Amino acid sequence: MSIDQTATHEIYARRKGRNVAVLLILLAFVTLIFAVTIVKMQNGASMEAFDHAIRPSILPQVSE
Repeated sequence: MSIDQTATHEIYARRKGRNVAVLLILLAFVTLIFAVTIVKMQNGASMEAFDHAIRPSILPQVSE
């Protein structure tokens, strides 16, 4: 019994194609996350983190 070499090579070619597709999808996802992070950091002055401190921007304005 011998393994058909053409079938084996076809399997490896398909696997490589899927691996390249997964690589491209992962790179696109990482690029998207990086771009969103950069866009959010562009206006850093208005960013307020959840740090258990009073944030003046959310306090109700008292009119006199």
